Amino acid sequence: MSKFSLVFQHELKTLVLRKSFLLLLILVPLLPFVTLTVLSRFGAERSSAVFEELFVPSEEVMFVGFVDQSGLVQQIPGELQETLLSYESEVLAEVAVAAEEIQFYYVIAADYIESGQVKKYGGLSGILGEADSMNRIGDLIEFNLLEGDMTAFERLRAPMVVEEQLLSDEPQRDPDAAMSFFLPYAITMLFYFVIFGNASLLLRSVTKEKENCMLEGLLTSLRPFDLIAGKIAAGGLAGLLQTSFWLACGFGLLRMSGQQFGLSEAFVLPTFTIVWGAVFFLLGYAIYASLMAGVGAVVPNIKEATQFSLLVSAPLIACMMLFSAIIDNPGSTLALVLSLFPMTSPVIMMTRLASGTVPLWQLLLAVGLMMVTVVWIIVSVTRLFHAQIMLAGSPLKLKRFIKAFIGKA
Repeated sequence: MSKFSLVFQHELKTLVLRKSFLLLLILVPLLPFVTLTVLSRFGAERSSAVFEELFVPSEEVMFVGFVDQSGLVQQIPGELQETLLSYESEVLAEVAVAAEEIQFYYVIAADYIESGQVKKYGGLSGILGEADSMNRIGDLIEFNLLEGDMTAFERLRAPMVVEEQLLSDEPQRDPDAAMSFFLPYAITMLFYFVIFGNASLLLRSVTKEKENCMLEGLLTSLRPFDLIAGKIAAGGLAGLLQTSFWLACGFGLLRMSGQQFGLSEAFVLPTFTIVWGAVFFLLGYAIYASLMAGVGAVVPNIKEATQFSLLVSAPLIACMMLFSAIIDNPGSTLALVLSLFPMTSPVIMMTRLASGTVPLWQLLLAVGLMMVTVVWIIVSVTRLFHAQIMLAGSPLKLKRFIKAFIGKA
């Protein structure tokens, strides 16, 4: 049996039998399962009510007054009649505010048609209350500018009903689906935590073995490449098994919730997305695990390793900061560049796949670039695993790490 296989088997067994690994494996899908089971007993309508009671804050009805000095307002749309109150003068509106009948009022100027001027008087209402009241006054004015034509008013509210017909046979997600934002967001978060979490485990493993002087002993009988490659392969497989189990449980929960709550197909990932997800996870993990192993080889203790790992994970953190822009426009130049750059490709490419279609050539190019990067990083990291670097015991500095990484230390 090769030495690589021995390292791989030992590391895989150690990882999957760790208590933290098993607890996460079970607890992550257990909580939503219990929640769904409890809610399913209420039925679909009652479950929705329970969700609203628990998570949606109750909205207090906000009454808003207005004084029309322009004579424009001839009638109030039916949906606004209960919460939008008309007053003949500002004095009466001020009395209503003092009596707390309304929170504030708007005055439509006499020359509104020429100036468009509307003034607000009263107390503070918060950002959401302010926006809601302004929208109501805006609807009131638009309705009367159209002389009460409800058909034209509704068309002004929704000027376009776009029917999209794709010219490509490649599958697309419905941009108007309820999950069009949440699903790519969830995929981005999942890949970030799984890749960074599993790579961090390798960092702690190498650092601990170095502190215990086990690493030097292992390198007397193992090549650095066999040691690093075995650890990376074991960690990648363990992470893939863990993530696959979570996705399988999530798929089952979504099927159950679809039966209980009538969820649409937008909640289900296409098979091709899951397949590509496995590829990008393994390659992304290999890149960051290799870098973490290199950090573990040259740091003197776990404290400095944790601090330096933040620098290594900076590209993943950048992905989290930019994911909204990627979801809004997955075909942009920014999205294309980040999805091809090997350090950000595993997260950004999956965000794009969850948001829409990605051309096959971009997927293949991203995979090719990541494979080249993985080989280059692993070869470079093996240079760090020699006695002069590991036994130096001096604090890690970026300049020293880079020189050792390229074989100049």
